[in-house]
Amino acid sequence: MGAPIGVTWAGSIGFGSILNQKIATKLLVVYWTITLALVGAFLGLFIGAGLQSDDSAFVEVIHGIVGLIAGAMLGTLVGTKQLGRMRRQSHGGR
Repeated sequence: MGAPIGVTWAGSIGFGSILNQKIATKLLVVYWTITLALVGAFLGLFIGAGLQSDDSAFVEVIHGIVGLIAGAMLGTLVGTKQLGRMRRQSHGGR
């Protein structure tokens, strides 16, 4: 059961879609948000396990959700910055 979930999770991370963008669209922000949210969920579990090794399943879910939210917020910020940079470059500005 874990292998299909892991493959789906890894396949959902969109670094290829992010790095191949040539045209500045708002979809870039969505790609960054989803990608870093998925990475954040994993890191939230990993960091949470390091802080409290005897967690209940409920606490592990909370760690994952906190990581997901933090990753999504960071992804939105990074995506917005990249979108702005790409739009400035396409208009000839710096």
